[in-house]
Amino acid sequence: SIDWTLARGQQWAIMGPNGAGKSALAALLAGAGEILEGTIDGIPTSCACVSFETQAELIDRERKRDDSDETDILAEGTPVREILLELTNKTCDLDSFVHRFGIAELLNKGFRKLSTGETRKVLLIRALLAQSELLILDEPFDGLDVNAAQVLSELLNERSSQQKIVLVLNRFDEIPSFVSHLAWM
Repeated sequence: SIDWTLARGQQWAIMGPNGAGKSALAALLAGAGEILEGTIDGIPTSCACVSFETQAELIDRERKRDDSDETDILAEGTPVREILLELTNKTCDLDSFVHRFGIAELLNKGFRKLSTGETRKVLLIRALLAQSELLILDEPFDGLDVNAAQVLSELLNERSSQQKIVLVLNRFDEIPSFVSHLAWM
């Protein structure tokens, strides 16, 4: 039984052991998943979410688009630039994020060819570009190198005054300083 309000000006971290339901709650906030009992109200109309599930969905979508079995041509996949601009057309912001994360050389590369860490950076930039009312990041620092983790921390700190942010984390040492509230599951 959860009764929770994400009020204006609050920034949340959801924590707890594996299997506690943190990711399921994040999915519900993002408009995915199924409510088996109770209700959910007041979800923002625009929400961007990065999780291992959203990463798997995008990779699966890319696999389904692959027609190499019929054409005998090895598909590179959708170029990273297209993936990044699917939710927005803000190319000036794109250039800034690409520079900060250091992924300029990946923009014309097929999404399917990226490493796990590169994929994670692309998904984070994509969510940040969306400039949604609510940003949900499930284990956002996993798969990132030290520099990318620092860049993400800085960007989230900058964004926290303009956007509601919910972070799902496993480790207390990952809680950014802008987080004002903690939910334990």
